[in-house]
Amino acid sequence: MTLARAHIAAAKRRAGRVAPVREAAGIAAYLDGDYAEAIAELRTVRRMTGSDEYVPMLADCERGLGRPERALDLLKQVDQRSLVPETRVEFLLVAAGARADMGQIEAAVVLLQVPELTRLPKGGP
Repeated sequence: MTLARAHIAAAKRRAGRVAPVREAAGIAAYLDGDYAEAIAELRTVRRMTGSDEYVPMLADCERGLGRPERALDLLKQVDQRSLVPETRVEFLLVAAGARADMGQIEAAVVLLQVPELTRLPKGGP
């Protein structure tokens, strides 16, 4: 366990019902590759906040556990039109990765052919 995760575990013991504490626990677990723990924590955050912000990370955890089909099912639960552009891009990247994991390379490439990923931002790079 990393030092960060040890501190987060202490915070969780004191304030386990506070969404940002659970969010930190989920992100730290994700970054450590502890995908099962990350899923548990990020699902809790989603229930507490009602936000779909961490669905791409949840889906990527499913990929990390070798379950790309579950990743795609999870992503399908969210209306991407309601997302901020950055989160929508994360959705597309994770979905494309899941398709690639399943050997569907062409489908993965098609998912990535969207303006957010194919055009430069206004004002240049």
